[in-house]
Amino acid sequence: MHDDVLIGIDIGSSGTKALAYDRAGAVVAARTVPTPTRQSGGMLDFPVLDVLAAAEQVLAEVVATVGPVAGVGIASIGEVGTILTGQQLADLHFPAWYDDRGADVVAALEASHGRRELATITGGHARATSTIAKLGWLAAQGECPPGTFLGVAGALAWRLTGTVTQEAGLASTSGAFDPVGMRHLPALWDAAGLRSVTPPVVAPAGTGKPAGTTLARALGLRPSCPVVVAGHDHPVAAVGTGAAPGDVVDSVGTSEGLLVAMSREQLAEATGPGPLVADGFTIETWPGTHDLVIMAEGLRPGLAMQALLGECATSRTALDAAAPPPGMAPELDRRESLALERGELGQLRCDPLTWASVIDHYARLAAEQEAALRAVSGAAGRTVLTGGGTRSARWTSAKRWFGAQELVISDVTETVTRGGAAIVGATLGWWPDAATMPGTDSR
Repeated sequence: MHDDVLIGIDIGSSGTKALAYDRAGAVVAARTVPTPTRQSGGMLDFPVLDVLAAAEQVLAEVVATVGPVAGVGIASIGEVGTILTGQQLADLHFPAWYDDRGADVVAALEASHGRRELATITGGHARATSTIAKLGWLAAQGECPPGTFLGVAGALAWRLTGTVTQEAGLASTSGAFDPVGMRHLPALWDAAGLRSVTPPVVAPAGTGKPAGTTLARALGLRPSCPVVVAGHDHPVAAVGTGAAPGDVVDSVGTSEGLLVAMSREQLAEATGPGPLVADGFTIETWPGTHDLVIMAEGLRPGLAMQALLGECATSRTALDAAAPPPGMAPELDRRESLALERGELGQLRCDPLTWASVIDHYARLAAEQEAALRAVSGAAGRTVLTGGGTRSARWTSAKRWFGAQELVISDVTETVTRGGAAIVGATLGWWPDAATMPGTDSR
Protein backbone atom coordinates (compact mmCIF):
# COMPACT_ATOMS: atom_id res chain seq x y z
CA MET A 1 0.00 0.00 0.00
CA HIS A 2 2.93 2.33 0.69
CA ASP A 3 3.32 3.70 -2.84
CA ASP A 4 -0.42 4.11 -3.35
CA VAL A 5 -1.30 6.43 -0.48
CA LEU A 6 -1.26 10.22 -0.12
CA ILE A 7 -1.73 12.21 3.09
CA GLY A 8 -3.60 15.49 3.37
CA ILE A 9 -3.05 17.60 6.51
CA ASP A 10 -5.48 20.28 7.71
CA ILE A 11 -4.20 22.63 10.42
CA GLY A 12 -7.43 24.41 11.36
CA SER A 13 -8.48 26.86 14.06
CA SER A 14 -10.13 24.19 16.20
CA GLY A 15 -8.82 20.85 14.92
CA THR A 16 -5.75 19.41 13.20
CA LYS A 17 -6.32 16.41 10.95
CA ALA A 18 -4.36 14.00 8.79
CA LEU A 19 -6.14 11.65 6.39
CA ALA A 20 -4.62 9.09 4.02
CA TYR A 21 -6.18 8.44 0.59
CA ASP A 22 -5.56 5.69 -1.93
CA ARG A 23 -5.54 6.04 -5.74
CA ALA A 24 -9.32 5.56 -5.81
CA GLY A 25 -9.78 8.54 -3.47
CA ALA A 26 -10.90 6.36 -0.56
CA VAL A 27 -9.88 7.20 3.01
CA VAL A 28 -7.62 4.48 4.41
CA ALA A 29 -6.59 6.14 7.70
CA ALA A 30 -7.51 9.24 9.68
CA ARG A 31 -6.40 11.01 12.85
CA THR A 32 -7.64 14.21 14.51
CA VAL A 33 -6.46 16.20 17.54
CA PRO A 34 -7.55 19.60 18.88
CA THR A 35 -5.45 22.49 17.65
CA PRO A 36 -3.62 23.83 20.73
CA THR A 37 -4.64 27.28 21.95
CA ARG A 38 -3.78 29.40 24.99
CA GLN A 39 -5.67 32.11 26.83
CA SER A 40 -3.76 35.37 27.21
CA GLY A 41 -5.34 38.40 28.86
CA GLY A 42 -8.82 37.25 27.92
CA MET A 43 -7.73 36.65 24.30
CA LEU A 44 -7.00 33.41 22.47
CA ASP A 45 -3.52 32.70 21.08
CA PHE A 46 -2.07 29.91 18.96
CA PRO A 47 1.21 28.64 20.48
CA VAL A 48 2.76 27.85 17.12
CA LEU A 49 5.32 25.26 18.21
CA ASP A 50 2.57 23.34 20.00
CA VAL A 51 0.40 23.62 16.88
CA LEU A 52 3.21 22.13 14.79
CA ALA A 53 3.71 19.34 17.33
CA ALA A 54 0.02 18.45 17.03
CA ALA A 55 0.31 18.29 13.23
CA GLU A 56 3.39 16.09 13.50
CA GLN A 57 1.53 13.81 15.92
CA VAL A 58 -1.37 13.12 13.56
CA LEU A 59 1.01 12.70 10.62
CA ALA A 60 3.09 10.16 12.53
CA GLU A 61 0.01 8.21 13.61
CA VAL A 62 -1.32 7.95 10.06
CA VAL A 63 2.07 6.95 8.63
CA ALA A 64 2.36 4.32 11.36
CA THR A 65 -0.97 2.90 10.17
CA VAL A 66 -0.40 2.88 6.41
CA GLY A 67 3.40 2.69 6.07
CA PRO A 68 5.58 4.92 3.87
CA VAL A 69 3.52 7.21 1.64
CA ALA A 70 3.87 8.76 -1.80
CA GLY A 71 3.29 12.40 -0.86
CA VAL A 72 2.01 14.89 1.73
CA GLY A 73 -0.10 18.00 1.08
CA ILE A 74 -0.46 20.60 3.84
CA ALA A 75 -3.25 23.19 4.16
CA SER A 76 -3.79 25.54 7.06
CA ILE A 77 -5.43 28.62 8.48
CA GLY A 78 -3.90 31.45 6.57
CA GLU A 79 -2.70 34.18 8.86
CA VAL A 80 -1.10 32.32 11.76
CA GLY A 81 2.63 31.56 11.79
CA THR A 82 6.01 32.22 13.33
CA ILE A 83 9.49 33.56 12.56
CA LEU A 84 12.40 31.46 11.33
CA THR A 85 15.54 32.92 12.91
CA GLY A 86 18.65 31.15 11.70
CA GLN A 87 17.66 27.49 11.93
CA GLN A 88 15.10 27.84 14.71
CA LEU A 89 11.41 28.66 14.78
CA ALA A 90 10.42 31.26 17.37
CA ASP A 91 8.03 30.09 20.07
CA LEU A 92 5.43 32.72 19.16
CA HIS A 93 1.99 32.77 20.72
CA PHE A 94 0.25 34.12 17.66
CA PRO A 95 -2.96 36.15 18.20
CA ALA A 96 -6.14 34.44 16.99
CA TRP A 97 -6.95 35.71 13.52
CA TYR A 98 -10.54 36.62 14.42
CA ASP A 99 -9.92 39.17 17.22
CA ASP A 100 -9.17 42.89 16.80
CA ARG A 101 -5.53 42.94 17.89
CA GLY A 102 -3.66 44.74 15.15
CA ALA A 103 -6.64 46.80 13.99
CA ASP A 104 -4.62 49.94 14.80
CA VAL A 105 -1.82 48.71 12.54
CA VAL A 106 -4.25 48.41 9.63
CA ALA A 107 -5.81 51.78 10.42
CA ALA A 108 -2.38 53.40 10.21
CA LEU A 109 -1.69 51.69 6.88
CA GLU A 110 -5.03 52.88 5.52
CA ALA A 111 -4.26 56.43 6.64
CA SER A 112 -0.86 56.43 4.95
CA HIS A 113 -1.66 54.47 1.78
CA GLY A 114 -5.38 55.16 1.29
CA ARG A 115 -8.06 52.63 2.25
CA ARG A 116 -9.22 51.84 -1.29
CA GLU A 117 -5.69 51.70 -2.73
CA LEU A 118 -4.53 49.41 0.07
CA ALA A 119 -7.50 47.08 -0.39
CA THR A 120 -7.03 46.96 -4.17
CA ILE A 121 -3.36 46.08 -4.16
CA THR A 122 -3.71 43.41 -1.43
CA GLY A 123 -6.87 41.81 -2.83
CA GLY A 124 -8.87 43.00 0.20
CA HIS A 125 -6.61 41.24 2.72
CA ALA A 126 -5.11 44.23 4.56
CA ARG A 127 -7.45 43.94 7.54
CA ALA A 128 -7.36 43.12 11.24
CA THR A 129 -7.39 39.37 10.54
CA SER A 130 -4.22 39.54 8.41
CA THR A 131 -0.70 38.43 9.30
CA ILE A 132 0.64 41.96 8.95
CA ALA A 133 -1.86 43.19 11.56
CA LYS A 134 -1.06 40.46 14.08
CA LEU A 135 2.72 40.57 13.56
CA GLY A 136 2.62 44.35 13.76
CA TRP A 137 0.83 44.05 17.07
CA LEU A 138 3.39 41.53 18.33
CA ALA A 139 6.22 43.81 17.20
CA ALA A 140 4.72 46.67 19.20
CA GLN A 141 4.79 44.38 22.26
CA GLY A 142 8.46 43.57 21.63
CA GLU A 143 7.58 39.94 20.80
CA CYS A 144 8.51 39.69 17.12
CA PRO A 145 12.13 38.61 16.52
CA PRO A 146 13.90 39.27 13.21
CA GLY A 147 13.92 36.60 10.53
CA THR A 148 11.65 35.05 7.89
CA PHE A 149 7.92 34.72 8.50
CA LEU A 150 6.49 31.24 7.91
CA GLY A 151 2.79 30.44 8.12
CA VAL A 152 1.99 27.23 9.98
CA ALA A 153 1.76 25.20 6.75
CA GLY A 154 5.11 26.57 5.59
CA ALA A 155 6.63 26.04 9.04
CA LEU A 156 5.58 22.37 9.05
CA ALA A 157 6.93 21.96 5.51
CA TRP A 158 10.24 23.49 6.64
CA ARG A 159 10.47 21.07 9.54
CA LEU A 160 9.93 18.16 7.14
CA THR A 161 12.08 19.35 4.22
CA GLY A 162 14.53 21.92 5.55
CA THR A 163 13.41 24.24 2.74
CA VAL A 164 11.65 27.59 3.08
CA THR A 165 8.70 27.87 0.70
CA GLN A 166 5.32 29.55 0.42
CA GLU A 167 2.13 29.22 -1.61
CA ALA A 168 0.45 32.23 -3.22
CA GLY A 169 -2.98 31.87 -1.60
CA LEU A 170 -1.46 31.70 1.87
CA ALA A 171 0.81 34.61 0.99
CA SER A 172 -2.30 36.65 0.16
CA THR A 173 -3.62 36.27 3.70
CA SER A 174 -0.55 38.14 4.98
CA GLY A 175 -2.11 41.42 3.86
CA ALA A 176 1.23 42.40 2.30
CA PHE A 177 1.05 40.49 -0.99
CA ASP A 178 -0.43 41.40 -4.36
CA PRO A 179 -2.32 38.27 -5.50
CA VAL A 180 -2.85 39.59 -9.03
CA GLY A 181 0.71 40.77 -9.62
CA MET A 182 2.09 37.82 -7.59
CA ARG A 183 4.54 39.95 -5.62
CA HIS A 184 5.28 40.77 -2.02
CA LEU A 185 4.80 44.35 -0.85
CA PRO A 186 7.81 45.01 1.42
CA ALA A 187 6.88 48.65 1.94
CA LEU A 188 3.79 47.50 3.85
CA TRP A 189 5.88 45.24 6.11
CA ASP A 190 8.16 48.20 6.82
CA ALA A 191 5.25 50.56 7.52
CA ALA A 192 3.77 48.04 9.97
CA GLY A 193 6.98 48.03 12.01
CA LEU A 194 8.22 44.77 10.47
CA ARG A 195 11.34 45.98 8.68
CA SER A 196 13.31 43.10 10.24
CA VAL A 197 10.85 40.45 9.01
CA THR A 198 10.93 39.10 5.46
CA PRO A 199 8.33 36.92 3.76
CA PRO A 200 9.35 33.65 2.07
CA VAL A 201 9.62 33.32 -1.69
CA VAL A 202 6.37 32.16 -3.29
CA ALA A 203 6.88 28.91 -5.19
CA PRO A 204 4.98 27.85 -8.33
CA ALA A 205 1.67 26.10 -7.61
CA GLY A 206 2.05 22.48 -6.53
CA THR A 207 5.78 22.70 -5.82
CA GLY A 208 6.97 19.75 -3.75
CA LYS A 209 10.17 19.40 -1.76
CA PRO A 210 11.60 16.06 -0.55
CA ALA A 211 11.03 15.05 3.06
CA GLY A 212 14.71 14.93 3.90
CA THR A 213 15.04 16.05 7.51
CA THR A 214 15.80 13.96 10.56
CA LEU A 215 12.32 14.75 11.85
CA ALA A 216 10.73 13.53 8.59
CA ARG A 217 12.57 10.22 8.89
CA ALA A 218 11.53 9.91 12.54
CA LEU A 219 7.90 10.41 11.51
CA GLY A 220 8.20 7.63 8.92
CA LEU A 221 8.53 9.67 5.71
CA ARG A 222 11.00 8.59 3.04
CA PRO A 223 13.32 11.17 1.42
CA SER A 224 11.59 10.53 -1.92
CA CYS A 225 8.24 11.71 -0.49
CA PRO A 226 7.37 15.21 -1.73
CA VAL A 227 5.85 17.66 0.75
CA VAL A 228 3.60 20.30 -0.87
CA VAL A 229 2.23 23.44 0.76
CA ALA A 230 -1.25 23.08 -0.72
CA GLY A 231 -2.68 26.42 0.40
CA HIS A 232 -5.19 28.32 2.50
CA ASP A 233 -7.76 26.00 4.06
CA HIS A 234 -10.93 27.54 2.57
CA PRO A 235 -9.83 27.42 -1.10
CA VAL A 236 -8.20 24.01 -0.55
CA ALA A 237 -11.54 22.81 0.84
CA ALA A 238 -13.18 24.01 -2.38
CA VAL A 239 -10.76 21.78 -4.32
CA GLY A 240 -11.60 18.93 -1.94
CA THR A 241 -15.32 19.06 -2.73
CA GLY A 242 -14.60 17.89 -6.26
CA ALA A 243 -15.78 21.19 -7.74
CA ALA A 244 -15.04 21.61 -11.43
CA PRO A 245 -14.02 24.80 -13.28
CA GLY A 246 -17.06 27.08 -13.54
CA ASP A 247 -18.64 25.78 -10.32
CA VAL A 248 -19.34 28.04 -7.35
CA VAL A 249 -18.50 26.49 -3.99
CA ASP A 250 -20.75 27.54 -1.11
CA SER A 251 -19.44 26.57 2.32
CA VAL A 252 -22.23 26.93 4.89
CA GLY A 253 -21.76 26.77 8.63
CA THR A 254 -20.84 29.15 11.45
CA SER A 255 -19.68 31.51 8.72
CA GLU A 256 -20.45 31.25 5.02
CA GLY A 257 -18.08 31.78 2.15
CA LEU A 258 -18.67 31.50 -1.58
CA LEU A 259 -15.73 30.89 -3.92
CA VAL A 260 -15.25 30.77 -7.66
CA ALA A 261 -12.18 30.40 -9.87
CA MET A 262 -11.37 33.17 -12.34
CA SER A 263 -8.47 33.34 -14.75
CA ARG A 264 -6.10 36.28 -14.66
CA GLU A 265 -6.97 36.96 -18.29
CA GLN A 266 -10.66 37.19 -17.40
CA LEU A 267 -9.91 39.64 -14.61
CA ALA A 268 -7.77 41.79 -16.91
CA GLU A 269 -10.46 41.82 -19.60
CA ALA A 270 -13.18 42.66 -17.05
CA THR A 271 -12.91 45.25 -14.33
CA GLY A 272 -9.55 44.53 -12.73
CA PRO A 273 -9.26 44.02 -8.96
CA GLY A 274 -10.35 47.50 -7.83
CA PRO A 275 -14.13 47.27 -8.39
CA LEU A 276 -14.22 43.67 -7.10
CA VAL A 277 -12.57 44.61 -3.82
CA ALA A 278 -14.72 47.75 -3.54
CA ASP A 279 -17.77 45.49 -3.80
CA GLY A 280 -16.53 43.46 -0.84
CA PHE A 281 -14.91 40.50 -2.60
CA THR A 282 -11.46 39.21 -1.70
CA ILE A 283 -8.94 37.79 -4.14
CA GLU A 284 -6.54 34.87 -3.68
CA THR A 285 -4.89 32.25 -5.86
CA TRP A 286 -6.77 29.02 -6.62
CA PRO A 287 -4.75 26.21 -4.98
CA GLY A 288 -2.60 24.16 -7.31
CA THR A 289 -3.15 26.44 -10.31
CA HIS A 290 -2.25 29.88 -11.61
CA ASP A 291 -5.90 31.00 -11.58
CA LEU A 292 -7.43 33.37 -9.05
CA VAL A 293 -10.18 32.66 -6.57
CA ILE A 294 -12.77 35.34 -5.92
CA MET A 295 -14.42 35.03 -2.51
CA ALA A 296 -17.59 36.49 -1.04
CA GLU A 297 -17.45 36.54 2.75
CA GLY A 298 -19.17 38.25 5.66
CA LEU A 299 -22.26 36.11 6.34
CA ARG A 300 -22.32 34.27 9.68
CA PRO A 301 -25.55 32.25 9.66
CA GLY A 302 -24.35 29.71 12.20
CA LEU A 303 -23.78 32.42 14.80
CA ALA A 304 -27.30 33.77 14.27
CA MET A 305 -28.84 30.31 14.55
CA GLN A 306 -26.84 29.53 17.69
CA ALA A 307 -28.13 32.73 19.30
CA LEU A 308 -31.70 31.76 18.48
CA LEU A 309 -31.22 28.19 19.73
CA GLY A 310 -29.80 29.51 22.99
CA GLU A 311 -33.24 30.91 23.85
CA CYS A 312 -35.17 27.88 22.67
CA ALA A 313 -36.31 24.71 24.38
CA THR A 314 -36.83 23.03 21.00
CA SER A 315 -34.05 21.21 19.16
CA ARG A 316 -32.67 22.25 15.78
CA THR A 317 -34.09 19.05 14.26
CA ALA A 318 -37.57 19.78 15.62
CA LEU A 319 -37.43 23.37 14.39
CA ASP A 320 -36.39 22.18 10.92
CA ALA A 321 -39.29 19.75 10.82
CA ALA A 322 -41.89 22.28 12.00
CA ALA A 323 -40.69 25.23 9.91
CA PRO A 324 -42.88 26.28 6.96
CA PRO A 325 -41.48 25.69 3.45
CA PRO A 326 -39.05 28.16 1.88
CA GLY A 327 -40.59 31.48 0.88
CA MET A 328 -43.52 31.23 3.30
CA ALA A 329 -42.04 32.94 6.37
CA PRO A 330 -41.81 36.74 6.89
CA GLU A 331 -38.63 38.32 5.60
CA LEU A 332 -35.99 39.16 8.20
CA ASP A 333 -34.31 42.55 8.16
CA ARG A 334 -30.51 42.56 7.83
CA ARG A 335 -30.24 44.66 10.99
CA GLU A 336 -32.01 41.88 12.87
CA SER A 337 -29.66 39.19 11.52
CA LEU A 338 -26.57 41.26 12.36
CA ALA A 339 -27.89 41.65 15.90
CA LEU A 340 -28.43 37.88 16.07
CA GLU A 341 -24.82 37.34 14.99
CA ARG A 342 -23.82 39.43 18.02
CA GLY A 343 -26.05 37.28 20.23
CA GLU A 344 -28.82 39.90 20.53
CA LEU A 345 -32.38 38.62 19.91
CA GLY A 346 -34.24 41.92 20.23
CA GLN A 347 -37.94 41.25 19.59
CA LEU A 348 -37.35 37.87 17.94
CA ARG A 349 -38.61 34.70 19.56
CA CYS A 350 -37.47 31.15 18.98
CA ASP A 351 -40.24 29.37 17.13
CA PRO A 352 -40.53 27.47 13.82
CA LEU A 353 -41.69 30.58 11.92
CA THR A 354 -38.74 32.69 13.07
CA TRP A 355 -36.41 29.77 12.42
CA ALA A 356 -37.66 29.63 8.83
CA SER A 357 -37.23 33.42 8.50
CA VAL A 358 -33.59 33.20 9.62
CA ILE A 359 -32.74 30.31 7.29
CA ASP A 360 -34.50 31.92 4.32
CA HIS A 361 -32.83 35.26 5.05
CA TYR A 362 -29.33 33.81 4.81
CA ALA A 363 -30.22 31.66 1.81
CA ARG A 364 -31.50 34.78 0.04
CA LEU A 365 -28.39 36.84 0.90
CA ALA A 366 -26.08 34.03 -0.22
CA ALA A 367 -28.00 33.71 -3.49
CA GLU A 368 -27.49 37.43 -4.09
CA GLN A 369 -23.76 37.10 -3.38
CA GLU A 370 -23.56 34.12 -5.71
CA ALA A 371 -25.29 36.01 -8.50
CA ALA A 372 -22.75 38.83 -8.10
CA LEU A 373 -19.88 36.31 -8.14
CA ARG A 374 -21.17 34.70 -11.31
CA ALA A 375 -21.65 38.08 -12.96
CA VAL A 376 -18.04 39.14 -12.42
CA SER A 377 -16.47 35.73 -13.12
CA GLY A 378 -18.66 34.37 -15.89
CA ALA A 379 -19.05 31.11 -13.95
CA ALA A 380 -21.91 29.03 -15.37
CA GLY A 381 -21.41 25.73 -13.55
CA ARG A 382 -23.14 24.14 -10.60
CA THR A 383 -23.42 25.38 -7.04
CA VAL A 384 -21.51 22.92 -4.86
CA LEU A 385 -22.76 23.02 -1.29
CA THR A 386 -20.50 21.90 1.53
CA GLY A 387 -20.05 22.43 5.27
CA GLY A 388 -22.03 21.69 8.41
CA GLY A 389 -25.15 23.42 7.11
CA THR A 390 -25.68 20.59 4.62
CA ARG A 391 -26.92 18.44 7.51
CA SER A 392 -30.07 20.57 7.71
CA ALA A 393 -32.68 19.48 5.15
CA ARG A 394 -34.57 22.74 5.73
CA TRP A 395 -31.46 24.79 4.98
CA THR A 396 -30.61 22.88 1.82
CA SER A 397 -34.22 23.20 0.61
CA ALA A 398 -33.96 26.99 1.09
CA LYS A 399 -30.73 26.95 -0.91
CA ARG A 400 -32.50 25.20 -3.76
CA TRP A 401 -35.51 27.54 -3.54
CA PHE A 402 -33.59 30.84 -3.67
CA GLY A 403 -30.69 29.72 -5.86
CA ALA A 404 -30.79 30.03 -9.62
CA GLN A 405 -28.30 27.30 -10.56
CA GLU A 406 -28.15 23.53 -10.35
CA LEU A 407 -27.23 22.69 -6.74
CA VAL A 408 -25.30 19.61 -5.66
CA ILE A 409 -24.27 18.65 -2.15
CA SER A 410 -20.73 17.39 -1.75
CA ASP A 411 -20.51 14.10 0.11
CA VAL A 412 -16.93 14.79 1.24
CA THR A 413 -16.74 15.25 4.99
CA GLU A 414 -13.08 16.33 5.27
CA THR A 415 -12.73 18.62 2.28
CA VAL A 416 -9.50 20.34 3.35
CA THR A 417 -7.47 17.15 3.77
CA ARG A 418 -8.88 15.76 0.54
CA GLY A 419 -7.98 18.99 -1.27
CA GLY A 420 -4.42 18.77 0.04
CA ALA A 421 -4.15 15.16 -1.14
CA ALA A 422 -5.66 16.06 -4.52
CA ILE A 423 -3.07 18.78 -5.08
CA VAL A 424 -0.08 16.59 -4.21
CA GLY A 425 -1.57 13.76 -6.30
CA ALA A 426 -1.73 16.06 -9.32
CA THR A 427 1.91 17.02 -8.67
CA LEU A 428 2.82 13.32 -8.81
CA GLY A 429 0.77 12.78 -11.98
CA TRP A 430 -1.80 10.49 -10.37
CA TRP A 431 -4.53 12.49 -12.11
CA PRO A 432 -4.48 15.31 -14.68
CA ASP A 433 -5.34 17.97 -12.10
CA ALA A 434 -6.61 18.21 -8.53
CA ALA A 435 -10.24 18.54 -9.65
CA THR A 436 -10.16 15.06 -11.21
CA MET A 437 -9.13 13.15 -8.09
CA PRO A 438 -11.61 10.24 -7.86
CA GLY A 439 -13.81 9.45 -4.89
CA THR A 440 -16.55 12.09 -4.81
CA ASP A 441 -20.25 11.65 -5.31
CA SER A 442 -22.69 14.58 -5.10
CA ARG A 443 -26.45 14.56 -4.85
